[in-house]
Amino acid sequence: IFSNGDQSSPLVDMYQTDDEVVVEAMLPGISAKDVNIEVRDGMLSISAHSSSETEDKGKTYHIREKRSSSFERTLQLPVPVLADKAEAEVKDGILHLKLPKAEEAKPKLISVKAK
Repeated sequence: IFSNGDQSSPLVDMYQTDDEVVVEAMLPGISAKDVNIEVRDGMLSISAHSSSETEDKGKTYHIREKRSSSFERTLQLPVPVLADKAEAEVKDGILHLKLPKAEEAKPKLISVKAK
């Protein structure tokens, strides 16, 4: 996650295959239940809020830096996608998101006939 002033955003890789757009975002310390993903008007928004606030009776902290973090990152999608068929998982601190391309965005093979 990189920080730009008061705003934090995950580092992201986005690429496409013939059939899908793939997004991988670094989300260290963020669990899957805290991640929100939305596709709207050709834009992809990834946001999360994580909090490590707990009631720690009997502890005297000398340093306490693990509190809460939140971010939002919005990206332009390169092609139309089928958001309702997307697959997403968080594994080892990385969000893996697969967005199938809409049929009109998939490459078409045109056969050439010889005369």
